[in-house]
Amino acid sequence: METVELDVIKNLARQESAKLHHYFIGVEHLFIALTQLKGGVTSAALETLGISPRFVRYSLRESLGTYEDRRYWAGFPETPRFRTVLGMASQIAAGDMPDERDLLLAILEEGNSVVLRVLRQAGVDVEALHETV
Repeated sequence: METVELDVIKNLARQESAKLHHYFIGVEHLFIALTQLKGGVTSAALETLGISPRFVRYSLRESLGTYEDRRYWAGFPETPRFRTVLGMASQIAAGDMPDERDLLLAILEEGNSVVLRVLRQAGVDVEALHETV
């Protein structure tokens, strides 16, 4: 599998946030970005468990909803939980730049995000997903 740079993944998350008119980057935007990577670890792990990455994206987007099309600040600030997940991914990467797998593991291990609630509601066995990764 091809390694995708962290900046590329963060850019995809930023684009997802903009589509939803959120204008901040959260763990949910990051996870959706991970499911969009062609040939990525996240999509492969979900598919191994019989879950469509597209279904997961749809479920997350439905749960998140869209905000009104108005901006109150410049840029796309990162949420505190997003920064926590990035820090966890950096620890998992052990000195290297975190990659997709590190980010996914950090999201699954963080334990209290919208992503995990939606995955569980969609019938995903989060522990099995973690083992698969």
